[in-house]
Amino acid sequence: MPTPYLRFPRLACSLVMLLGAASQLHCGSDDPGALVVPFELTNNQSCDAFGVSEVRMTLVPSGEDVTDEQVEVEGSAPCSDGEIMFSDVVVGQYRINAEAIASDDSSITVLDNVDDDIIVAEVLEGQETVSGSVELGPTPAKLRLYWGLTEDGKQAMCSSVETTKFQVSAGATGTTSPFFEHEFNCDDPADDDLYRTAPDIGRDLDGELTQYVQIQALNDAGENVGAFMEVCFEPVGHGRAIEVDFECVDSACSITGDLFGSCNP
Repeated sequence: MPTPYLRFPRLACSLVMLLGAASQLHCGSDDPGALVVPFELTNNQSCDAFGVSEVRMTLVPSGEDVTDEQVEVEGSAPCSDGEIMFSDVVVGQYRINAEAIASDDSSITVLDNVDDDIIVAEVLEGQETVSGSVELGPTPAKLRLYWGLTEDGKQAMCSSVETTKFQVSAGATGTTSPFFEHEFNCDDPADDDLYRTAPDIGRDLDGELTQYVQIQALNDAGENVGAFMEVCFEPVGHGRAIEVDFECVDSACSITGDLFGSCNP
């Protein structure tokens, strides 16, 4: 854990006690403190290089001595500021979660500190401390699929078709192997907008490199159902969604929707 240093600290109560004046001052632990959290973007790149306008942070109570008074504290600042100031924070330790927001869409996180070493800062009573610097690195893209099923001219459920799974891979064109793979179950629950989002625990889906998605329908035995589908596109960028729509009609699947194009990965 980085060691915080102090800006303009108040006179410590221990020193006052040595001077014999402790009885005239309140030396409890109720006075809040302030915390300054500096941040930098990976490889010392500029905010403009990543298309980032704002950085947001959350202080999350951490450690073995968390008190009932400690709560999560949120703060933000323009990316160009290079730091975020938190005032009137309850004394204690806090883990710092950070994200940098896209200039063109406030709902998109372009960078975060998930891959960085966890920064834990300590807020001291009546003092302003400065934490270790938080490094923000690329947020993975999100791969989201929407599929529809039709059998004998009617909308079908997964239980009534041969296909039970969809094997998905993504990567860069001109490479020999994908850098992201996932297998969806046909009946996986959908998000509110009816898309299914592939989990990416390894944070492998690089939005600046991903140029194709391949999808293969499978049956219960793991055998191919029809030919594979493929779509190529320009990289969407860090933290953004790759949304692929497709329809399976009588076990023949094809790409539909806005993201449409053929390629040779």
